[in-house]
Amino acid sequence: LNSNILHTAHYIYYPKHLMPNPASADIMRKNTQQLTHTLDMHPTISSILHGGYYNPLEVVPEGCITGVDLTTIPIPDDRVVISWNHVSSYSLTKLPAQFWGLSTRDSSGKDWSLYHRYAKSKHAAIKQGKNDWYVLEYGECTRNTKDLKNYCSSDKLSKSQTELFQHAVEWVKHTPMLKEGIGDSKLVKKFVDKVKWKETGEYDIMS
Repeated sequence: LNSNILHTAHYIYYPKHLMPNPASADIMRKNTQQLTHTLDMHPTISSILHGGYYNPLEVVPEGCITGVDLTTIPIPDDRVVISWNHVSSYSLTKLPAQFWGLSTRDSSGKDWSLYHRYAKSKHAAIKQGKNDWYVLEYGECTRNTKDLKNYCSSDKLSKSQTELFQHAVEWVKHTPMLKEGIGDSKLVKKFVDKVKWKETGEYDIMS
């Protein structure tokens, strides 16, 4: 994975006269500037189809990672999303691989991902190894497509980036936007171990 793959564009046209709640227009407009996830598409479309309400946390099993309804939930500035190839990894019979990403936004409004690639072979085209961690950069970096050596990634984790992803882990463990059990999952533990996160109670979780 790289920054361009993880930052996909979402487009929704939802006529105002079909909205059961007029506030949905303002919520959706604000969310266009926030950190969203591919998994948000299912609850958002389900909400539209079910009259303006659909909460995936009420129907999915414990420990299941879900998105949110973008028509009713204002996305907080410090939202964290988890990306992984749980389904597609089963189809890679010749070269099974596991890709994990923890994405968040810093105080300046810039998005970052802590990404781990585990595969049987290196990805030479984007300079990624078989079992390595990377920090993925977004924003202006991904707009520079002419430089073939611009990978928008680094295998070095700075002190400020470590602190940013420690806060991200804290958010995952305490936010009501995710199902119980996710914070204690093996997947999240990989990120916990990488950034050496410890429970301190010092972080202020917005939502």
